[in-house]
Amino acid sequence: MWQKVRLSIFLILILISSSMSQSERNTGFLSVDSDYNFDLYLDTMYIASRSFSNLALPPGNYILRAYDANDLSWQSRGFTRQVQILPGEHVKLTFDQQQAIHLYSKPFGSEVYLNNELLGKTPLVVTNPITNTEKLTLKKTGFQEFNLFVNNNQKEYLVELKRKDDINQTLVFRAVPDKKHISWLREGLVVTSLVSSWASFFFKREADKNYEKYLRTADPFQMVTSFRKTQDFDRYAEIALGVSLVSLGTYLFLLLID
Repeated sequence: MWQKVRLSIFLILILISSSMSQSERNTGFLSVDSDYNFDLYLDTMYIASRSFSNLALPPGNYILRAYDANDLSWQSRGFTRQVQILPGEHVKLTFDQQQAIHLYSKPFGSEVYLNNELLGKTPLVVTNPITNTEKLTLKKTGFQEFNLFVNNNQKEYLVELKRKDDINQTLVFRAVPDKKHISWLREGLVVTSLVSSWASFFFKREADKNYEKYLRTADPFQMVTSFRKTQDFDRYAEIALGVSLVSLGTYLFLLLID
């Protein structure tokens, strides 16, 4: 009797062990380590914040997305990485801020490939380690492919793709403008707006003074002179006010696109 029970238990344990081994052979694992405080998603499913280890997944292709919910800059708020999970293999990914490359294109939405592997679409933050001998390939329907060799000293790129039906159009590749220049421009616009507002107030006050002289004088010559000065200072005040409004509007526009 006990021998039959022990034999049955032994057979059950063998079946469980074999099923677990078969399950492990048909499963891959994914680990992510990041120095960013990002929320990590696999396809559309939230997985963890910042990092996770040994996530068991069925074999297949997945899209790993990392987003910073507190970053309002839509061009640089996260990463996208395609991941291939193979049976029995453990994929480990690291998001290193020092290696991140910000890639933009005209038109946007261009597919970016590294060694024939799709990394995502522009605007894109590329976190894959890239050597000087490797190239990034940008593709978009209706445009010619663009091959980009990354410079280790440059972290931001803007690529303009050439249309296939435009023979005379030339490819232009340049770095994204330095944001320090935009900062100086914004400060200049603020100063221009303030000075123009003060000038508008000054001219309007002078116009009012001359208008009072026009109302009080009985001298025809003085009346004509005061009235003309009133018109001139009113015109100067309107011009200064217009410059102030244009400067302020441009400043607000730069804030929105930055």
